[in-house]
Amino acid sequence: MDYLIRPAQKSDAREISEIYRYYVLNTAITFDTAAPEAEEFKEKIAEIQKDYPFLVIEEEGRVTAFAYAHAYKQKAAYDPTVELTVYTDHALLGKGRGRAIILSLLEELKKDPRRYTAVADITSPNERSEKMFLSLGFEKVSKFKNVGYKFGKWQTVCDYIYPLKDYQ
Repeated sequence: MDYLIRPAQKSDAREISEIYRYYVLNTAITFDTAAPEAEEFKEKIAEIQKDYPFLVIEEEGRVTAFAYAHAYKQKAAYDPTVELTVYTDHALLGKGRGRAIILSLLEELKKDPRRYTAVADITSPNERSEKMFLSLGFEKVSKFKNVGYKFGKWQTVCDYIYPLKDYQ
């Protein structure tokens, strides 16, 4: 594969919103029910990059995947923990892009002295994502049954956790 993993730019917002739109409208992988427009992603990129990495995969001049870290919860005691988000162009699923961009994101987070733990919240079942995160060394630590409701169905979310540093 010939692609570049790089920090997101505001000019990537349209392509990021197009990738994400598919998942909002067609899956329960995200609990968003309205797809954010490019302008919203421009703001999100700028806001996230104040404190966390936001990466994209670019190939042949277009964005085909994105991943970022963000606050896990709002209370100060959670600051060392980040939640991860990753989406790949649905036409390219299963070709290693999600794995590659998450590995790059984890490497960025490991360099940040403020970050100790990464969490991935995954709507279950989502076998592709669940297998990927487990293969990267994440541990499944929780299962929250019926916590979301989308497409006329109750949804379950599982949490996967990954240590970015050794704990003291």
